[in-house]
Amino acid sequence: SSVSNALLIGRQRPEATWIRSFDDWKNEKKAGFDAVQLHFAHGYLLSEVISPATNHRKDKWGGTEEKRFYIADRIISGIRKELPDYPILVKMHGDDRVRNGIHSEESVRIAKRMEQAGVSAIEVSCGLSIMNSMGPLYGKIPAEMILSWYPQMMELPGFMKKMMKPILPKFMKEKDPAPRRYNVPEAKAIKAAVNIPVIVVGGIHDLPEIEQTVTEDGIDFVSMARPLVLEPGLIGKYKAQKAQQARCLECNHCIIGISQGKLQCWYGKVPAEIK
Repeated sequence: SSVSNALLIGRQRPEATWIRSFDDWKNEKKAGFDAVQLHFAHGYLLSEVISPATNHRKDKWGGTEEKRFYIADRIISGIRKELPDYPILVKMHGDDRVRNGIHSEESVRIAKRMEQAGVSAIEVSCGLSIMNSMGPLYGKIPAEMILSWYPQMMELPGFMKKMMKPILPKFMKEKDPAPRRYNVPEAKAIKAAVNIPVIVVGGIHDLPEIEQTVTEDGIDFVSMARPLVLEPGLIGKYKAQKAQQARCLECNHCIIGISQGKLQCWYGKVPAEIK
């Protein structure tokens, strides 16, 4: 989508209508949450605002890097003003993985802007569009599930789905075997430029990979998502030395499945109702 069309901001709307009430953040703290994370990744609105690939505006909201960052600065600094000691985390891209998007050099500059605005820690991910190598993910392209359950695909005629099924993995640039620790280079570049903790996510599932990322690459924390869908207690197993590897197949069925139902692990199997 284009930020030029999608953003409900601009000359016609006062800023009070799009900046979330800072009282809401106070309520989250009162509710007992240890921190809050702002999502500047994966094609959601704020990631589209800061990326030159999607933000084509020529007013104060877009154009230069500084203008694309304006909304982020307002939100972060606004929360920090109201909650000076509350941890504010940001998830952002080390690389958009799309043409004309944010890449490593610019992501370092944006990370420095995040720190200056008042962010407490940065989580580094990637991938602006799910149609390009599954966005922030690598692994299998679940073509049948995408064509049956993904909102932009499920209304296509049956003959078109049949034609697309064998070519979709190639079109979406499936990489098999999936790369490991694929956001670590960008996370290291950001870590070298900021003075706040850096977290990295993406293809880091097994205990040796976690240890390498922290001890050898100097990243402060590792984040995981897909492996914990199948094994919520995986970290406990690692701590108790009962496992060294995650069971996750990186089939990516879980990512598509949540568009039509609850989050669960399908373990590489297409749901019976769409076969």
